[in-house]
Amino acid sequence: MIRDPLIRDPLSRGPGGKPGVLGRIAAWLRLLAAGRCSWPKTRLAYTGRKFRRINGSTDQPINGSRINGSTDQRINPIFPAAAILFIFTVPAPAQLVTISDTIYLADGSLANGRADIRWKQFTSGAGQTIAAGEKRIDFTAGVFSTQLEANTSATPAGLFYILRFAVHDRTAWTEFWVVPTGGPHTISTVRVISVPSPTITILLSQIAASGASSGQVPVFNGADWAPGTIGAGAGIDCSSPATLTLDAAGAVSVTGNACFLLDTFEAAAADDLTAVNCTQGQRFIFLAANAARTVVVKKTAGIESQADFSLDSLYDTIAMVCLATNTAVELSRSSGGN
Repeated sequence: MIRDPLIRDPLSRGPGGKPGVLGRIAAWLRLLAAGRCSWPKTRLAYTGRKFRRINGSTDQPINGSRINGSTDQRINPIFPAAAILFIFTVPAPAQLVTISDTIYLADGSLANGRADIRWKQFTSGAGQTIAAGEKRIDFTAGVFSTQLEANTSATPAGLFYILRFAVHDRTAWTEFWVVPTGGPHTISTVRVISVPSPTITILLSQIAASGASSGQVPVFNGADWAPGTIGAGAGIDCSSPATLTLDAAGAVSVTGNACFLLDTFEAAAADDLTAVNCTQGQRFIFLAANAARTVVVKKTAGIESQADFSLDSLYDTIAMVCLATNTAVELSRSSGGN
């Protein structure tokens, strides 16, 4: 049997020494590269002495090497086409970054040991899915080198590699790495002191109104976050306070976060404030409307304060918050008495 130099791999031969699949593919690719056949109208036939290119009804001989002197062998063009399709559909490999360095011990000698590297699943900056995994790197005479996928532009954000180093003198330590693109890098350029925090972004369009009105922001009312106004308490502008007059039952109604001047019912010399109609989360400051009339803020079921407080001076103030509907709680008081 004559050994054909075109088919060097024994796997290329089929039963009985006949050309196998790999042999047919190799022969077809060789002839295609030499420009001796075309696709798809041409097929090749072996006549026992030569390859023949069969194009339509005309057999045109092609000088080729002998494969087998006994049987006419035809090359099925499906095999090389499938091979070419496979070659061109293989995904591109991950773009790895080299980290190399020399590791020393504290006494200046070169270290021998290992490093165990672990990471979580992520998507690279090139859009490739990187499975979670781990690897071990052994280093001798201080020579350390490994390759990892860059994770600075990966998603989700805040990714890092965890490394556990151990040297033969039984010293061990843990490091966190954030690997940028490019390289090669040294250990000091990828090592981070603290673990990165994931970045969370919430679009304004994703926040529901939840009953908020124009100008309001999220405010914590002591139990939950709810729509409110910044500037409550001491930050409230009291340059132009509105006047509230007690009703016959000794109650007033407040709106928003603001300062209010309290006056007695029907301009009486004195009156008691016994109830405040308010909405949870509101903050307000009460002042005396008239130094000649006294309003006493009473400690009642709806007004939680240290004790009764008299507003009988233009400098007397009491700051309160509406802890629950129609339940006002004292925050602070200031007496400027005469």
